[in-house]
Amino acid sequence: AGTFTIQNEDHTLGNLVRMQLHEDRCVVFAGYRIPHPLESKMLIMVQTNGQKTPIQAVEHALNDLRSEISTIRSAFDDEVQRMGGTDYMQY
Repeated sequence: AGTFTIQNEDHTLGNLVRMQLHEDRCVVFAGYRIPHPLESKMLIMVQTNGQKTPIQAVEHALNDLRSEISTIRSAFDDEVQRMGGTDYMQY
């Protein structure tokens, strides 16, 4: 089992990482908590079945999230171009 400390993140990232870890068959437990609302610290806890280390499981989950976000961004950019090509980032 392993616990990872992430600075300056909140429930948005915590829940994404937790849900992605649950997709991994090697992960027995995945959870996160924010110890105190005034601290900008999040703890991610991971336990695996031994086929992967917790570090490998987290790295795999983060790489999968990166890929999914890239796919969503690409689809969004394509749709913006299709709708007229306005630069949505200027708003």
